[in-house]
Amino acid sequence: MYALKQGRETKQEKQENAIWRNTELEILRGKVRALRRRFQATGDQDLRTKREIKYKKELATYTSRILLAKQTSFRKLLDSILKTNTFGAFYNLIKERVSLFGENEKYKVGKWRIRKEFQRQYSSCPEATYSKICRWNS
Repeated sequence: MYALKQGRETKQEKQENAIWRNTELEILRGKVRALRRRFQATGDQDLRTKREIKYKKELATYTSRILLAKQTSFRKLLDSILKTNTFGAFYNLIKERVSLFGENEKYKVGKWRIRKEFQRQYSSCPEATYSKICRWNS
């Protein structure tokens, strides 16, 4: 397991679309895909059903881990937004979680300046959900 994590660490540095992805999920994904290929390539019917059952169990654990990762990621996002000092929390959110909004190059934070792409993105946010951010942005 340690060797698999070592091999995956370099891939984690790449920018991913999903912020909840982590190395554990990538390892499980590879394992599930390997089990699927293995059971589909089996010709013997008895062995195929045994391997299919094992594949289905691993797939169920993989999907449950994905849901758990999504929930924890969303809770971390809400915890970072909902603070008493919302003005400072907004900039901390940008600095710490730039990957939430896309590639790092698009949203670089200078000395209290944000690029126009980021401002345009938040100008259309719903007032009820992000009321403090929208009031600051308009």
